[in-house]
Formats: sequence, C-alpha cells, structure tokens
Amino acid sequence: MMQRKILRPWLVLALALTPVLLGGCSLLGRGGDEAVDPPAELPDFEPEREVERLWQVDIGDGPAAREDGLQLALGGARLFAATPDGKVLALSTETGEQLWRVDLDRRLTGGPAAGLSLVVVGSADGEVFALDPETGEQRWQARVTSEVVAPPAVSPGAVVVRALDGRVTAFTADGEQRWEYRSPVPALTLRGASAPLIEAGVAVIGLDNGRLVGIEIGSGRVLWEQVLSLPSGRSEVERLADVDATPAIRGTEIYAVGYQGRLLNIGLQTGQPRWSRDVSSAIGITASGAMLYVVDDRSRVLALDRLSGGSLWRQEALYRRQLTAPAATGEGAVVGDYEGYLHWLHPADGRPIARYRLDGDGITAPPLVGADRVFALGRGGKLAALRLAAD
Repeated sequence: MMQRKILRPWLVLALALTPVLLGGCSLLGRGGDEAVDPPAELPDFEPEREVERLWQVDIGDGPAAREDGLQLALGGARLFAATPDGKVLALSTETGEQLWRVDLDRRLTGGPAAGLSLVVVGSADGEVFALDPETGEQRWQARVTSEVVAPPAVSPGAVVVRALDGRVTAFTADGEQRWEYRSPVPALTLRGASAPLIEAGVAVIGLDNGRLVGIEIGSGRVLWEQVLSLPSGRSEVERLADVDATPAIRGTEIYAVGYQGRLLNIGLQTGQPRWSRDVSSAIGITASGAMLYVVDDRSRVLALDRLSGGSLWRQEALYRRQLTAPAATGEGAVVGDYEGYLHWLHPADGRPIARYRLDGDGITAPPLVGADRVFALGRGGKLAALRLAAD
C-alpha cells in the first residue's frame, strides 16, 4: 500500500518557492518557511470600532498543531468546544458559564458538531462519539476507518463523518451505519479535510482528489460530482488538488473552492456550475447577504459578488499570517491569525476597522458568529465572546 504524505497549506507555498525535494513525510514546523516568504507585519491603524469582550474562559489547550479539525459549534443557547486531550464542554452563550464537561479519554481531532439532539466529535483512532447536548451523556459510539480530521455534519436524521483516508460514513441519529462512500486519495495531500455539510437531504463533501460530491442522505446514492481542482505540473507539490475548504451553502446554491483550482457556484441538487473564478484556497469561504468572503492560499482576504462571482475588493495587509477561515457579521468579515489576533474588515472595501488579541499561542479554529457576538478559540485554550461596541 502506498504511504500517504501530508502537508500543511502554509508549508506548500514555501516548497513551491524553494528547491526542496520531497523524499518522505517530514514536515517543517509552524513558521519554518518565514525566511522565504515571511508573514506581513501588522500595520498600525486607527480602529474605527472598539472590541467589547463579553466574557472569556480558559478551557485548557485548544486546537493543537495537529488538531485543526477541532472547532466551535452552536446549538441554541449553548456553545460547544473540545480539547485534544478528550474534553468536550458546553457553555452558556450569554455568560460563558460551564453547563457540563465530559472527559472521553481520547485524542480528539474533529468536531464538535451540533444538531437538534446530538453533539458529535471524532478521534484520532477513528472513533465517533455522540453526546446529549443538554447533559453531555453519551448517546452512542461508533467507528470509522481512520482519523476524523474535520467536524462531522449533524442533521435531524443523520450524522456524516469524513475520515482521513477519504471515506465518508453516514450514521442514523441512533448510531447505526447507513452507508459508506469511498474515494481515491492521492499519495500527497494537504493536512486536514473539508467538513461535510447536509442541506435539503444532500450531503456535500469536498475530497482530496479535487472533487466535490453530492450524496443523497437516505440512500447513499451519488447525485453529482464536480471538479474544483485538476492535478497539473511535474512535481507532487504542483499536483496538489485538495478540496479542504468547507463549502458555503445558501438556499439551493453551493459555493466551493479548491486548492490550486477554482471557486464555483454550484446547484445543490444538480451539481451544475453557474459561475467560476480562478481562486486557490484550502482555508475557507463564507457567504453573507450578497457577498462571499474567501481566504486564499496566501492569506489574502477576497470579497466577491455572490450572484456573479465578480471581485469587490482584496485585502493583502494580512498576507501569509496563516489566517483562519472567515466568518461574517453585520460589520463585515472576521478572521484570526497565527499570532492570536482577530481582525474585523469593513464590508465595503476590506479596510481593517478593529483588532483584538485573544491568545498568544495563535488561532486556528474559525471564528463563529451567533447570538449577536463572535466566539473565538485560541490554541492556548482561551475562549471568548466578543462584539464590536456601538458607534
């Protein structure tokens, strides 16, 4: 069996700019390529808005270097978080008060994801745990074929889990396996995976072979497959074509982007493209009103017209700062960076309007917007609820 080699998106740029021969799976540490293409220094600016911290707690170590699949999830008035050493927590979105905390005694690598009646996390050993959102009590436990490296998707009738080996497994709400989908995995891929999404009975999954697939939840039947990235070039790095950025769905339309590929607007039921743009990203995309926000593979923040794909603005002041996927608020886009700063960008032109440092260990989990506030989790375990103060 061919051994799979895994790279991080921020490392690939350095390899592309440096005469490095890939002879194995050794990885540079975070920031190891800065001498080649260093992150931008934060520019001085006059904040237009003040950041108000509503509450902050310390949950223990947040997502570690290998656990970028640990994120935040909302379920009603509860915020759910997990730590690499196996803790899963529920907190009040209003006050930050801890409502429950359980220790699964596993190395957690994906989740949590929350639905109406379940909170789901996955482990490095391919275990899937479904918990009661009110109490933290374990409802069921199942196993998939390899490490869970992205948050699962939870709907009222199904749980969909994406594993590192490219397999996607669907379970019923009671934990019974419903179907499994297999896709070929290239020998060299980026570390991480696109989180599956469920909408209108369709599971949407990005794959390591550059494709996006739509699967009927009830039957496991493939409804459509769309190419976002095609491997090209002579070296393995040049041929990387993962779809690691989680798509955004609005109504019947999907917005998805591939690494060294393109960004497409796709019909949810048909998989047919409506427009496309040449954009490379393994980080993330979000939709807000008539706008799309994308963080590309060099940590530039792009704003596009959601209906046409036309460019609105591009913010390069955060170049190479290993940004998180963007979140959208009424005040624009919010991203975190490797030094632990959160940045608010104005929707009209992308100019920075506010900045807040949450955690000196950095931020890898995307900010989460809900209940009129932004929730952010740092790698050192600092978890806070923030909002921009009124003008």
